[in-house]
Amino acid sequence: METDIVKINVTDFLNKYSICDKKVLIAFSGGNDSMCLLSVLLELRQGFNLDIAAIHEDIIALMGFH
Repeated sequence: METDIVKINVTDFLNKYSICDKKVLIAFSGGNDSMCLLSVLLELRQGFNLDIAAIHEDIIALMGFH
C-alpha cells in the first residue's frame, strides 16, 4: 500500500516536470526508502520512456563526490 502512494507521488512528479524520454541516474543507499523509490521508477520507466541507471552511494564516495 505504501508503495502505491509512492508510485502516485512519483508519477505526479514525473508529469509535473515533464520528465519523459530522459536518461535518469539514481543514487541510492540501499535503505528501504531509496530501494522503494528505485523500484517504483523501474516500474514506471517504460510508460515514461526513461533510461534508468542506478549507483550506490558507496561508489559515489569512493569516486570522491560528496
